[in-house]
Amino acid sequence: PGGPEAATEGVLAYLKGLLWCLETYVNGWCPDFRFRFPKALQRCASATVIADRVMTLDPSETLATRSCTNPLAPLVAAVAVLPVSEVRRLLLPSAPCLASLFEPGSGLLGEVARSEECKECATLTAAVTSTPGASKKAVRRRAVLEAHRRQHIDMEAVPLDALEGEIQRLCEASPEAEALAPLLCCGPAVTV
Repeated sequence: PGGPEAATEGVLAYLKGLLWCLETYVNGWCPDFRFRFPKALQRCASATVIADRVMTLDPSETLATRSCTNPLAPLVAAVAVLPVSEVRRLLLPSAPCLASLFEPGSGLLGEVARSEECKECATLTAAVTSTPGASKKAVRRRAVLEAHRRQHIDMEAVPLDALEGEIQRLCEASPEAEALAPLLCCGPAVTV
């Protein structure tokens, strides 16, 4: 992955992510509601890379990421984690005001929707899964799929603060504003 400095950065981010997971589950609270492990660093989530770089890390840098931000509102969290097809199926019937988020070219999640609904991605993925292991054909098919996917924008590229603000704006301006209000704030036992 991109040389020693990039590998060290990736290993550090991965270890912080592991500690974030452990703290969340062991302590019962989340140290940073906006933490994301960058997809670009996925190759560093490897025992070989970690073993190669771990001795170069400053232990004080491996602490779990922390922030004082509030958790995402339930409706925002649901939109952020669910596939677009499930948002449309599960959320849009009661929050039709969110449909504009997915409009191609203008909606904040328009490119995310295009990526998730891409027929070429589905075709290329099927070709990759139908070809076993490490053959030249399989390697070529994976490379073509990855090159195609790089043309898309996925949810990782969407700033959560912008998503939260846009959902808040759309809901508050909608005829369903009163019914959606409880889903726009964190509180006890809110379900979507």
